[in-house]
Amino acid sequence: MSDQQETTTNTNQPRLCKMGCGFFGSNATGDYCSKCFRQLDDRQKKSVEKSPEPVTPAVVEAVETPSAPKPEAST
Repeated sequence: MSDQQETTTNTNQPRLCKMGCGFFGSNATGDYCSKCFRQLDDRQKKSVEKSPEPVTPAVVEAVETPSAPKPEAST
């Protein structure tokens, strides 16, 4: 039973931010501190805004055009 207690206490240990800033990260922010997470989130939003929208094929309606009279076959 003491093994279980040691395992659960190890997961509760604070982790340093992934960006290496020296602050502690959180599981809720992917092990980033709040400041680095906000900066990362802002960068991702800006890159999404800059990316072009996907090109969708335009719907082409069939338009009837008068056709030239067909030549008659000579027999």
